[in-house]
Amino acid sequence: IDVALYTVAYPQFVVFPVGGCTDIRRLIPFMKKYSEYKTVGLIDRDNRSKPKIKMLRQKEGIYCTKLPFIENIICCPEALKWILEVKGKDYKSIIREIRADLASILADKMSLLNPFNVALPTEKEVQFVSITIVTKHQRIQKTIDLANIMYTFRDKAIVSKVADAMELHGREAYYSLVRNLLLGERGAELVVIMAKYLPNIEIEKEW
Repeated sequence: IDVALYTVAYPQFVVFPVGGCTDIRRLIPFMKKYSEYKTVGLIDRDNRSKPKIKMLRQKEGIYCTKLPFIENIICCPEALKWILEVKGKDYKSIIREIRADLASILADKMSLLNPFNVALPTEKEVQFVSITIVTKHQRIQKTIDLANIMYTFRDKAIVSKVADAMELHGREAYYSLVRNLLLGERGAELVVIMAKYLPNIEIEKEW
């Protein structure tokens, strides 16, 4: 799916996968030294901070997506809304189901990390999750707004939940659907939606 999206989003490049971040960091210096081709790297943001992202771009020519994983990009609400309209499915009910499933995963993770059980109300839709971190000198409040959970959820299980809600047979079916739409007649429309979560690669500044 990476290759399909990046090929359409960056038509000025020949796109090919080389593995993870470590592989790319090893390859880029080699390509710049020994190859006649201009080369940049593109990786998932994961949990990298803005200073780390800036350092990778400026010092190594490696760009990061604006969302944690490419899965967040292909499952972001506005892209999903477009896809569901094309497929003739109801967006509101499906997005509600996906958010509820992701909230359940979040609750399960929290119950594993803490000595208490986390139960979600079945009769009401969860709006946000609040976590308070208390240290000796300060109290930090963190709030996870479930309306935005599809942008920030750092677990590739998000694709499986989207596939389930759309009644597809597994996440590979959703990858295939998105790939076909990207490369289809209306692919440019979907790319415009997803591209705002991709970095603006300024070629002239790299060399």
